[in-house]
Amino acid sequence: MEAQIEYTKEEVLKISFSTLVIKVNSIKEKYGDFKAFASKLGLSGVTNGKLFLIYEMMEPPYYLIEKVEKHLLPLSFKPEKDFVFIYEQMTIGLKGEPSPLLNKEHPATHEIPWLSSLIHTEGNFVWLEEKNFL
Repeated sequence: MEAQIEYTKEEVLKISFSTLVIKVNSIKEKYGDFKAFASKLGLSGVTNGKLFLIYEMMEPPYYLIEKVEKHLLPLSFKPEKDFVFIYEQMTIGLKGEPSPLLNKEHPATHEIPWLSSLIHTEGNFVWLEEKNFL
């Protein structure tokens, strides 16, 4: 599968369905060239040059899990240090009431010092938290 990368200048990126978030600096440190990495692994997604997001509509995200197990882990990528899985949270509950997570940090990023997030009525968003970047 050929990699299709969408490049954006936006600092804040949207989470959709099941999302694998990878630090671009980790890719450069452990592999080298970002475009070559995405191409060799056949990864399609969106990047702002700081984060690389890969989406899957399945739950659990078997495609993303396979990429992590077969490619990222053998290249010494570490969960929560170099990448994290985030699952989109609903903003409206079953009865049309706002989710208790609305306008709060996404639970998946609480323990990730390099990643900040917000669950908003417009969706779930993440950005690189550079002041804590290790």
